[in-house]
Amino acid sequence: MAEAINSDCVLHPLIQQELKKARKRIKKYIQMGVIVKGDVASLARLGLQQKKDFDEYQKKQKSTQQKAQALQRLEQKAKIAGGLI
Repeated sequence: MAEAINSDCVLHPLIQQELKKARKRIKKYIQMGVIVKGDVASLARLGLQQKKDFDEYQKKQKSTQQKAQALQRLEQKAKIAGGLI
């Protein structure tokens, strides 16, 4: 029974995919020194690092959306200008 719990093969494919991403993030945090085995403060550092990473992600998403909106406005202006010529 313990083998089935530890095995990814019994999990839904979407859960497996997210687990792979989570394992990569954990590995990255260990390499960065955010997570240190046996260190109680690691949990606090991890929370702060995850908040920082999420804020950066949101900033990048917002920037991408703003660029897409600006491009859309430029395309609309180009269509209007093209119709006037």
